[in-house]
Amino acid sequence: MSQDRTDRMTGAEPVWQEYPRPQLQRRSYINLNGVWEYAIREDSKQPQTFDGDILVPFSPESRLSGVEKKLAPRQTLWYRRLFETPELDGGRLLLHFGAVDQSCRVYVNGLCVGEHVGGYLPFSFDITDCLTDRQNVLTVQVKDELNDPGFARGKQTNRSAGIWYHATSGIWQTVWMEVVPEVYITSLRIEPELDTGNVHVSLTTSKPYEEMRIGVSDRDGCLLYSVEVSGAYEVDLPLDGVRPWSPEDPYLYDLMIALDDDRVTSYFGVRQWSIERNADNIPCVMLNHKQFFFNGLLDQGYWQEGLYTAPSDDALVYDIATARELGFNTLRKHIKVEPARWYYHCDRLGMVVLQDMVNGGGGYNPYVIYLHNRIGSMADGPAQRGLLARKNPFGRLSYIEDLRRTVECLRAFPSIAMWVPFNEGWGQFESARAAELLRSLDPGRLIDAASGWFDQGAGDFISRHVYFKKFQMPAAPAKPVLLSEFGGYACAVGGHTAAEHTFGYRHFSDLSDLTESFSKLYCGEIIPAIRHGLCGCIYTQLSDVEQEINGIMTYDRKVIKLDVNTVKSISSRLTAE
Repeated sequence: MSQDRTDRMTGAEPVWQEYPRPQLQRRSYINLNGVWEYAIREDSKQPQTFDGDILVPFSPESRLSGVEKKLAPRQTLWYRRLFETPELDGGRLLLHFGAVDQSCRVYVNGLCVGEHVGGYLPFSFDITDCLTDRQNVLTVQVKDELNDPGFARGKQTNRSAGIWYHATSGIWQTVWMEVVPEVYITSLRIEPELDTGNVHVSLTTSKPYEEMRIGVSDRDGCLLYSVEVSGAYEVDLPLDGVRPWSPEDPYLYDLMIALDDDRVTSYFGVRQWSIERNADNIPCVMLNHKQFFFNGLLDQGYWQEGLYTAPSDDALVYDIATARELGFNTLRKHIKVEPARWYYHCDRLGMVVLQDMVNGGGGYNPYVIYLHNRIGSMADGPAQRGLLARKNPFGRLSYIEDLRRTVECLRAFPSIAMWVPFNEGWGQFESARAAELLRSLDPGRLIDAASGWFDQGAGDFISRHVYFKKFQMPAAPAKPVLLSEFGGYACAVGGHTAAEHTFGYRHFSDLSDLTESFSKLYCGEIIPAIRHGLCGCIYTQLSDVEQEINGIMTYDRKVIKLDVNTVKSISSRLTAE
């Protein structure tokens, strides 16, 4: 290996250097993003030579990776880079991956340190026992069987068209390391209660500890409460005069834990979601005991240059901040799990999140749309598994496991208000069971059990998707009504489209006509419905994605297609109703 290549592989590029796990931070952070070597092979044998360089954490399909090559089914993607052994001081070295799509095996100095399956959630390995005194070789083997019905894949496809987008393979989130002492915190759960002011902290550790000190501070660094304990793994922290988290006031508290030689920092927000009846006896959503309206956008989380991976942390902030500036208070994260920093920015900027589970199974069957329009409802039991793309038994088991892991991974973010296990019947099965499981795992959040249609009576909402007809409120609804998708108004902006053939639900040739129709839609259908109990609406969508051009921004984020003042005015009316 040439010295030039060695220098590039050991010297990280200034890309995605931010701490990737805001809710459990340590000072011993070592970022491994930057230039790696890559190879794509037809077999699973580890290559002796590599094809070239790739910029991690961008997938090889993306422009920002510097590769722009598709990983075909049954092919193997290999990564390699060097890293120096840090000073351990008798501790351990943990290797973390934000996400790798889809299954991978990780080697350090030729020794396999672990395997992982699933393309959307973080994982880690203790690599201490494989280290040399100085330089080490990190190798990652990746497979991505995109068409395997046993794995969640989201909106990815090998043939981008309509509402389906280019696939992302391999490493697409930050790779990093941290040094921890022998006794360290392995997981942390923070559960604040608004009405009591109590903050319940539970944790797990690598080994039994001797002493622990926990402190809570406000945003100015003023210590509000601290306690010293020994041997306990659950602690209650009473707070006086709690300041609730809301989009208008996204207040966050800081948490510090000193456990023997381990030092970590975290944060939390105190808020409460509930379903209650208002003064007019209409079921509605309450945030902190006040009626709340979800004024939202569907957010696919795709980027023109990086596909699944935003070009930078600032780019994540831009999307959220732009939506907030326009008056939106909610983003529905559509069939994707984002890096932890995206949720952190939603926490601190005051953006409510409706979180979809990542789906999979067989191919999406357009016939389910026909059935919905013809019969309006359908069961989701064993007899319907073929139609709803859930015949594969391993796929059903893996979905439930992914659901559990997703909740565990994201539950600490106060911005997340709702879990959405299924979308428009795709991959849906036993939705009532899924809603019950979500309720047991996370009783403090709301549930849209079957977004769009084929509701089995589970969950907290009557959830509707309306594109080709006028939205009408159900008569005397027993649950809050959520218009969880609507709009889809499409307009191409010259020089800012990513595909020759475009897609949308209703097309406009002029941006002024687009704004006028957007205004008529909200003023004519949405605002009147609020008076009859509509609790939220999710417009499709935040940005264009490849050929789908129904975003309020272009795919490159350079043009806001709607008149800003008009959107702000409508947003003000929505929250004032």
